[in-house]
Amino acid sequence: MKPKILFLMQLPPPVHGASIVNKNIKDSEKINKEFSCTFLNISLAKSLENLGGWSIKKGASFIILLLNILRQLFVNKYDAIYITLSPHGGAFYKDSIILFISKLFCKNRVIHLHGKGIKAEISKNKIKRFFYNFVFSKCNVFHLSEILVSDIGDLVNRDNIHIVPNGIRDNLMHRTQYGADNPIILYISNLVPSKGALDFLKACDILKKEKLPFRAFLAGDSPSKSFLNSCQAFIKEKDLDKDVELLGPVYGDKKQELLLSSDVFILPTYFKNECFPLSILEAMSYSLPIVSTDEGAISELVKNDFNGYLCDKQSPESIARCLKKLLLDRNKISKLGKNSYLHYSKNYTLDCFENNFIQAIKAVI
Repeated sequence: MKPKILFLMQLPPPVHGASIVNKNIKDSEKINKEFSCTFLNISLAKSLENLGGWSIKKGASFIILLLNILRQLFVNKYDAIYITLSPHGGAFYKDSIILFISKLFCKNRVIHLHGKGIKAEISKNKIKRFFYNFVFSKCNVFHLSEILVSDIGDLVNRDNIHIVPNGIRDNLMHRTQYGADNPIILYISNLVPSKGALDFLKACDILKKEKLPFRAFLAGDSPSKSFLNSCQAFIKEKDLDKDVELLGPVYGDKKQELLLSSDVFILPTYFKNECFPLSILEAMSYSLPIVSTDEGAISELVKNDFNGYLCDKQSPESIARCLKKLLLDRNKISKLGKNSYLHYSKNYTLDCFENNFIQAIKAVI
């Protein structure tokens, strides 16, 4: 008989890194073949704007969710309970209540982390440290990279931490030709300050002043209208209209077309919860060189002068210097892009993820 697993996870909408990974788990034929799976969506938000915060509607939805979870736990005997736990903020306390209830019914609990910042949280005061210790006690933890283990080292024994890097499906369509007259630099992420969107625009201004040829596209949702207005105003003020375009959210064929036609991918993030961006994995799967920052476990994905460059955080000058290395050497764009795909195909395909995930679950039960 297959082991029974209750999966408590955030599923899209909204679309973000963790919800995409969770959907891949839910849809995986390989995982569903190995285990008898029950999936419950524990997200209370339906859009990026609704992430965080609280409301009467969310409170009512949470009560209904808890009742549904209790019904599953009373009716079924599970070999393990798996939860994607938010590392901090209001969502952490919401998820902690769910985990506490689960602990009453099953001895094998798995916390899958997709974020960081726990070490900083527990250093703030003794009460938080006590609460986090209670939440993580007698749990196994799946994390994305060995680089991130130190974030929970004070809470979880190393033997109970399992490394399960993210992975995405191979699109089997890669760039094979580079070297356009105006290389295309592509940014795909939410258009928010901490993802480095404005820093990238300032770097574009530097590149233009140095008369380097390029085109830049920024694709992604804009949760903050004021920040979007700031980006648009900067483009107009610096006369970048012919060089830079804000595309808004892109999906499906449009997104694939962008990735196939671009030469360089950029994500100059300093987002405090950034760990293992799927957008970088996706760009690697399209054979694009990457320019990003040493945030979270990105240094595991991007190796300097192998498949891209790591620039300084919140530094348009550093971003421009890294991009300039590629814009001045089209052969380097091709070489680093091919290395990106090799690094991805060896370590971060969906097949790799599924195998690592199954192995980790079996180690727990």
